[in-house]
Amino acid sequence: MTMAPKKKRALFIINSLVVGGAERVMCTLLAASEKERSAFDIELVLLDRESAAYTPPDWTPVHQLDCRSSLPRSVLAVRELMAQRKPDIVLSFLTRANVATVVGARMLGVPCVISERIQNSAHLGDGLSARVAKQTIRFAYPHADRVIAVSSGVAQDLEDAFGVPRAKIQIIDNPVDGAAIAARAQEPPVYAIDGPFIVGVGRLTAVKNFALMIEAFRASAYAGKLLIIGDGRERLNLERQIAEAGLHGRVLLPGYLENPFPLMRAADFFVSSSNAEGFPNALVEAMSLGRPVISTNCPSGPAEILAESTRERVQGLTEGAHGILTPVNDAPAMTQAIDALTDPGKRAQWAARAQARAQDFSVERAKDRYWAVLRDVLARQRTV
Repeated sequence: MTMAPKKKRALFIINSLVVGGAERVMCTLLAASEKERSAFDIELVLLDRESAAYTPPDWTPVHQLDCRSSLPRSVLAVRELMAQRKPDIVLSFLTRANVATVVGARMLGVPCVISERIQNSAHLGDGLSARVAKQTIRFAYPHADRVIAVSSGVAQDLEDAFGVPRAKIQIIDNPVDGAAIAARAQEPPVYAIDGPFIVGVGRLTAVKNFALMIEAFRASAYAGKLLIIGDGRERLNLERQIAEAGLHGRVLLPGYLENPFPLMRAADFFVSSSNAEGFPNALVEAMSLGRPVISTNCPSGPAEILAESTRERVQGLTEGAHGILTPVNDAPAMTQAIDALTDPGKRAQWAARAQARAQDFSVERAKDRYWAVLRDVLARQRTV
């Protein structure tokens, strides 16, 4: 009688499931991985006790730790859990979880794959805490068995700024579940808005630079409204800017919406004004809904998505194959892009291009590529 091969155990580790692109992608990846359960026992590890905005599949065991955003606590807790669960492979998302995973895995001889979602050299800044964080990344990341980057810009940053060998880096775009997004977009919107409008989505933080979007909108010929969906510490500054510009009633800040997709689908077009991204999930989500898009050519991701090119090769205001790119922090260029999309005929052309491009970021494709990396790392371990 032939015995079935013993299942491998895979731990997926992330800080928490609060609102965010990485958290949503983690749950999307898990939900798409049910077929992999024939060969793997898949478990989810959450480092912090935070309210969850996303729900993992009900077949996934969840280990809820209490690290309270502390890296030392995270390292100790992850190492202890790994010693208990004895995983064959570990996959982590987000910087703190990545560092804790690498340290714990190296101490216990467990193969690990980490996934970097952002360009840390741009996101962390230049203060003392940022320098410490960067040094911690330089210490830990090169010791991972493989590092998944969500764009070529993130991959280049890992190599140049943090010393990760290029041979260890694998680029896998974030998955976007177009079918699920389309279904949710059919639900009634939870926020009422009358007349035509354009939309931006994201946390109200300095790096998203919604102040630039508001300034470009103010100077544009677009006669409708601007809806910015999200919440964050920049809210008061943005409200002050709106009042000073006399845009009360034209620029709307409804806060965080659990389902923004009905409003994204109803918008004339989508705008992203970020100074930096890892992979702009909301941009591709809007494209999947057939919305024309404008984005700053920030590091990293927009140029790869909209122009199928590197950021460095895209100069000035550019009509890419799938959307319009503008330089970072260039309000007049963004105003010009907004004015271009006031033409309904142009919007229809860009909408078709955007929706076709969004199909390249399917969940199944991304899931298969993640698991190919995990299986490859395991196979290499067996040959050592």
